[in-house]
Amino acid sequence: DLLEFAANTSDLPTLGNCPIVRATDYQTLLSSVSFSASSARHQPAAVYLPTANEILVGPGSDLTSRLGRSYLVHELVHALQFQAGAPDRQPCLGALEAEAYHAQSQYLEGEGLVEEALVFRSYGLVMASCAQAYHPDFNAD
Repeated sequence: DLLEFAANTSDLPTLGNCPIVRATDYQTLLSSVSFSASSARHQPAAVYLPTANEILVGPGSDLTSRLGRSYLVHELVHALQFQAGAPDRQPCLGALEAEAYHAQSQYLEGEGLVEEALVFRSYGLVMASCAQAYHPDFNAD
């Protein structure tokens, strides 16, 4: 259901091969993202690894909660983007993040978490500007 939601919200084609979702420790998760712990203000909750077609979920993410599932929606959008070749067509990585944050905020709003949805929508708006796309404070998923 979350994959279908991600595809419908982002207008990307549905995956032929759904990513593996695997829980991991924070160090492994952090080593998989493009910024260092010293520059991050927010711990990443999850990350999509395109070469492995895998989503790593950090220890603080409870996938049985609505907020936890929203992180999965976010990473599923990235999986859809990579399958569709979107990273090669975007002006900056922030545009990809903006699309994922939009889907995440739509999911949260639909689940009744309006305040949380507003926070993630705000992240997406910042990322969409592309001027902030590589700023480490805004590069966490």
